[in-house]
Amino acid sequence: MKRVHVAAAVIRGANGRVLLARRPEDKHQGGLWEFPGGKVEVEFTKQYLNMRQKLDQTPQVTELLFKAAELAGAKPYSKPIRGGTDGARLTEMGIPTPNLFAGMHNFHGRHEWASAAEMVQATDTILKLMELWTQT
Repeated sequence: MKRVHVAAAVIRGANGRVLLARRPEDKHQGGLWEFPGGKVEVEFTKQYLNMRQKLDQTPQVTELLFKAAELAGAKPYSKPIRGGTDGARLTEMGIPTPNLFAGMHNFHGRHEWASAAEMVQATDTILKLMELWTQT
């Protein structure tokens, strides 16, 4: 479903003057003065589903992940995050794929950074996870 949002703004300078725009002569109500604004069309499309429902159907996946993290010296916890498109798509397709930590902080922000020690711990977790899956 498409939605059209219309917005206008009053822009006032330090001297108290207000910015106005003049409509192009060849447009509806051409030549008239108006506040600056615009229109945005928003269309909602499915990108990926929340993976929690699918992961809850296969608790062994998360249980083994937590066990592997503990064996690697990490203190596992679960926290909903925005993102993880690959894991979400694979989970939706029937391959349960929870997101793992990789030592990153402040994802996609100006102050994003990664800890080398946590990256090593993430690698150790994956190796332990592979060992655990071979034992099931």
